[in-house]
Amino acid sequence: MSQSLDRGLRILDEIAAGRTTLSDISESLGVHKSTVLRLLVTLQQHHFVHRADAHHYRLGRRLFDLASFAIESRDVASVARPAMDRLRDSTGGWVHLATHEEGEAVVVAVAAGRGPHAGPARVGEVLPLHAPATAVLAAALPQEQMETLLGQAVPRTEIDAVRQAGFAVGRADHRDEHRADVATVAAPVRDSTGAVVAAMTLTLPRSGVPTRVPPSGTPRLLEACDEVSRELGWT
Repeated sequence: MSQSLDRGLRILDEIAAGRTTLSDISESLGVHKSTVLRLLVTLQQHHFVHRADAHHYRLGRRLFDLASFAIESRDVASVARPAMDRLRDSTGGWVHLATHEEGEAVVVAVAAGRGPHAGPARVGEVLPLHAPATAVLAAALPQEQMETLLGQAVPRTEIDAVRQAGFAVGRADHRDEHRADVATVAAPVRDSTGAVVAAMTLTLPRSGVPTRVPPSGTPRLLEACDEVSRELGWT
C-alpha cells in the first residue's frame, strides 16, 4: 500500500468529519504537520481540497465531480438486481423493475419467483396503463408528461392516492386485469436528486386478500426500493 496515497485519502476523511485545520488533521492522523501540509498542497492542486481561509480546508469540487459521475454512470437495473433477488427470495413473489422511456413504462429487469407466472415475461416489455408501476412512474411526472403516459386511462384521484401513499396497489397480472388470484404493488426508486427513476413491482398470490388492499409483502418492497435508492445516492 502506498503510504502517501493512504494518508491523502485519510485526510479527505478527516476534512469530511469536520477536522478542517492543519493542526486538527495532523493530531488526528498522528502525522507531522509538514507531511500533512505537503499532502494538502497536492490535493489542493488537483482540486480535491479547497483552502477556505488561512486556517481551514474544505472538500474540493473535484470530489463532487467524481461523485456525480459515479452515480450517473450506475445502471439502475444493475444496481437494483441484488435487492430484487432478495425480495423475491424472501416473499416467493415475482419482482420486476420498470422505467419511463419515451412515454411508456418499460420493464428493464425481472426476478422470476416461485409458482405460476405472474409478471412480465421479458425485459423490454411495455406495461399497460393500469399497471401499478405505470401509476408510480406517472405520479412523479409533470402534468403534461403524466397525461402523455396515462391519457385518460387512470383517474387523477388514483394518481393523487399513489402520491400520498408512496406506492400503488393493483389487482392482476398485466395481461389480464380481471384476474383475482394475484396481488401487485409497486413503489418508486429514486436517484441522488430524489427524482423517481424506476418503479419496482412485487406480485404475490392474493390468498383471500381483498382487491386494492396492499399485499403482505408491501413493507419488504418498500425496504427494497429504499435500499436501491440509497445505492443510487438518495438520502
